[in-house]
Amino acid sequence: MSRGPAGLRRRLRRRLKHRKGWVPWLLSLPSRALIRALSPLPEPFFLKFAARLAGLAWWSKKRRRIGRQHLNQAFPEWTPEQRDRVLRQSLKHLGYSAAEAAILSRRVPHNATGERLEFEPGSREALEAWVDKPLVIVQAHFGSVEAVPGAVALLKHRVAVPMRLPSNHYLAEEILGIRKSFGVEMLPRQGAMRHMLSVLENRGSLVLAADQNAHHAPVFIPWFNKIAATERFPVVVALKSGAGIGIAWGKRLPLQNGRAKFRVGFRLLDAGDRSGILAAEDPLEALQAVHQALQEVICTTPEQYLWIHDRYRTRPPEERRQSDDS
Repeated sequence: MSRGPAGLRRRLRRRLKHRKGWVPWLLSLPSRALIRALSPLPEPFFLKFAARLAGLAWWSKKRRRIGRQHLNQAFPEWTPEQRDRVLRQSLKHLGYSAAEAAILSRRVPHNATGERLEFEPGSREALEAWVDKPLVIVQAHFGSVEAVPGAVALLKHRVAVPMRLPSNHYLAEEILGIRKSFGVEMLPRQGAMRHMLSVLENRGSLVLAADQNAHHAPVFIPWFNKIAATERFPVVVALKSGAGIGIAWGKRLPLQNGRAKFRVGFRLLDAGDRSGILAAEDPLEALQAVHQALQEVICTTPEQYLWIHDRYRTRPPEERRQSDDS
């Protein structure tokens, strides 16, 4: 049985998870107050503030170690100084992601999103060709994860995103309100497969984030030169529904006239006719192709990727057995 302050905190979090009441409301107050205090400020100011706040993660030995290990795996030819420089920049982009989700999405009306977006050559036309057709779009924790569903919704797709909401009821309500204002439907994680198939059956588009260190029945495939646990459902729902599948990304551009701008890219990997990565109807093989395509995009702008997430903590059963035997 868990004892001490850490055990008490865990029990308290479980007890208050997704609950209404004055205690959860008070616990959400600092975050909501910070969001409201920063929201009226000029864009460059709150983006810089968020970047500096996220930059404090550099002083966490654990996060610094994880980030360095991951960058060393991905770019063994780099010097330690190069890896540290990219890691520090990556932390700034983590702050930008938080500011975009909590503040920028609230400030920019859905009908004004297009003023902040540009598309990689051919990407807009490729996405427009899939309006009213079932499509699975996979992105990484790279660049602006808000830009991709926003751009797809702007092109008249019916967009849905499975998301694990904050455990605090009041913070979750805040996030849901922002997403709905952008024409994006949020799907609950519970019963996610059923909800995703329903979206595709109704000719909608799913935007999914490729997750590593997955816990629920993961498959193990290479990710930046090391086996990582990931979820198979992006490929499984495409195979079951006959949907097309591709990858997308939203790179941050330098501020223009004090405003955040993004460049969205899209690459179709299979049109749902088994002519691409789904040809062999092998989920593992197709998933490896998706991850390889995402890696190629990340390598073009590695400072915009989230390197400090511990993506390799969940290990294959055979590795765990070998560790136990030794």
